[in-house]
Amino acid sequence: MSSTPTYWTPTGGPSVPVRPSRFAGPAWRIPGAIAAWLMFTFCFTLLYQASGVLSGLGGFCASGGPYVIETPCPDTVVWAFPVGFIGVVLSWGIGLYLQRGFSAPVIVWGWPILFVGLGIQFFFMIALGAVLVGILCGTLFVLMGLAPLVFELRAGPRRVILGKTNVRDVRFTDKPGAPRTFYAFGRDDAAVTAVPTPGDWLLSLLVSSGSIAAGVALGLLVMS
Repeated sequence: MSSTPTYWTPTGGPSVPVRPSRFAGPAWRIPGAIAAWLMFTFCFTLLYQASGVLSGLGGFCASGGPYVIETPCPDTVVWAFPVGFIGVVLSWGIGLYLQRGFSAPVIVWGWPILFVGLGIQFFFMIALGAVLVGILCGTLFVLMGLAPLVFELRAGPRRVILGKTNVRDVRFTDKPGAPRTFYAFGRDDAAVTAVPTPGDWLLSLLVSSGSIAAGVALGLLVMS
């Protein structure tokens, strides 16, 4: 006799049997969301602060080599950029694999935060005299950052604030007519769905906001 559970659809018929994942449930979703947001915000803070330092130097510096360097890069800039970019990409992987659909998705917010944040740093360069570079690059980065977020928000803000599943991996019921998006692709394939409860909102917001605050604070501390 098979041990694979069969879930039942809201209409009363059995769905296709689903094989449970090894990495499922609160023991993986909560630490996964915390790790993803903590790593992302920490690394983004490194990039944002390093970009601010670089802007203050005129947008260019150098380090190493046999030649005399006119504008040497501070040590923080030298290591913060590679560590920051690698950490951001790793945080997206953690969010995709362990956070899954629980809580505010790093995989959705990461791109807009990264590009809009760096775009703001380009706008700051306008005050330093780099008007054309600041306007063009700043505008381009902001548009690149906001485009995918606007696409996701077509289905409403709940998916990108609460997530698309609760901590037990049960998919939240979509509002009627909600369009498919990259993040919510396959929403019609869910065997069972649940209406979000106040507890779902509270847990999701505590995990995401707490991790974000901790990551930013740690990044500022390291860069100070």
